[in-house]
Amino acid sequence: MKRYLLITLLGLIQLTVTAQEQQERTPKFVLYASAGPSLYLNNFDYFKKLVDPWSYNFSAKIMWEPRSRIALGLKTGYRKLYDVNFPGNNGGKITLTMIPIQTAFQMKLYKGTYAHFGMGPSVFFNKISYSKGDLLNSSFLSLADISAGIGYVKTAKNKMTFGAEFEYFHAAKSDENLLSLSFVMRLPL
Repeated sequence: MKRYLLITLLGLIQLTVTAQEQQERTPKFVLYASAGPSLYLNNFDYFKKLVDPWSYNFSAKIMWEPRSRIALGLKTGYRKLYDVNFPGNNGGKITLTMIPIQTAFQMKLYKGTYAHFGMGPSVFFNKISYSKGDLLNSSFLSLADISAGIGYVKTAKNKMTFGAEFEYFHAAKSDENLLSLSFVMRLPL
């Protein structure tokens, strides 16, 4: 009796293992490319009315998406935070842009909806110019910047998907905050 029970149990274990092996898929890499407008959340005390808070951003994420709901990857891009335009004959302009390099975590929520979180350094570029030329071109590094957002993608032809993403970005060193709404394209690699 014990022998038959043992043989039956081993047979069931073998069927379970075989069924799980057939369901598993290999991990894949996916590229997310996005672009869209962004809104700088103004924290200026002086020149507050001269700040143009609307700008643009581009970003790319390469994500490793295993069978689980969590994905891991790298995110980078280009973000223009703001322009400050000074009127007058010798009017000047201050522009702040940045390039983030973040570790990204992403989780599938429900049928094409996902949430993501990123953390890492950013390189900021500050340019001050006026009518006769550039006064200052400088850069600085912010080490602990974060981004978080939610997005939705829908599959089109050839496994390519399109959608939108709403994101919040915070730069720790300079206390800059940015909201963006981007068009997203997802491509399996």
